[in-house]
Amino acid sequence: EEVELTTDIPKISGLSFDHIYLLHPLVRAMPQMLDEGFDNLRPDLLVFFDEIIAFNNKVNKHSQMTQMSRKHQFFQVPRDWGEPFYKLLTDWMLHLPFEIAEQHILKPIILIWEDAFEPLEKLLGSILFSAKDQKYEARIIQIWQLTIPAILNTDAVKNHPVGWHKAETENTLSCLLLIDRYGFDIWKELDWNPAPQLANEFDLWVETVGHYPANFATLIRMLRIIGSPLALSHGIDWVTQCFQKANDRDKLFKSDATLSALAGFLFDLWQQNESELTSKHELLQRYMALVDYLAARGAQLAVEIQR
Repeated sequence: EEVELTTDIPKISGLSFDHIYLLHPLVRAMPQMLDEGFDNLRPDLLVFFDEIIAFNNKVNKHSQMTQMSRKHQFFQVPRDWGEPFYKLLTDWMLHLPFEIAEQHILKPIILIWEDAFEPLEKLLGSILFSAKDQKYEARIIQIWQLTIPAILNTDAVKNHPVGWHKAETENTLSCLLLIDRYGFDIWKELDWNPAPQLANEFDLWVETVGHYPANFATLIRMLRIIGSPLALSHGIDWVTQCFQKANDRDKLFKSDATLSALAGFLFDLWQQNESELTSKHELLQRYMALVDYLAARGAQLAVEIQR
């Protein structure tokens, strides 16, 4: 049933994932379809994808609108809809042929992002927490290679960090670096890492938003958690670029945790790559400029490197 979101908030507030699960046989059939493959996708399944994504986007757009306007009663998407829904979307994104997942799920969510931030953030976060098996690595790379440039080209990001949506954009931007915004190390127990395959997209991320303090902190966390393979080839230059673009580099370290994390990254880099680093004169100069700056701010690990 079509729901008028601007006037029928009580009806929407009772929304539950159980409604769609119980009423639509295509949802109940998904586990079996995931096992059997998607060689013969029914046209009504594709229509269903379009309808359910459009409905969820509309609900979230209304929720975001009520947060911006005092003329409307505040509306929040119920948890018993959102959490199971994004788990379902994750299964679809990981198992459907990518062309279908892209056209019917991912792109509609990307296109609505500035009017409804939560769907993309929730979807990317759910994928990161669910795709523990390395067999999903190629799919994650496909998803992120499409999503990163699309989001970085939006007005919400280009105007960052001005506006009410600052926190919401930062949440999504954290996911784009494969990092959970709440601080969980989702890669700790895994022996694979898609970050090296996304170096070009991360280049664009750093160039576009890395010089804002919250995003800079996310970059340093990424480098410490999964950035080791990129440390010499990209990491030093990424940090240097953020220093150069920041209006006030001291503001990049408004949190002592960021200062300590960067010092730790540089210390580990020296411990693991001393001979290679010292053999590259220009790279060593950029590295030591970062070390000297941190040492001047009292970072003890940076002082150890100087010694």
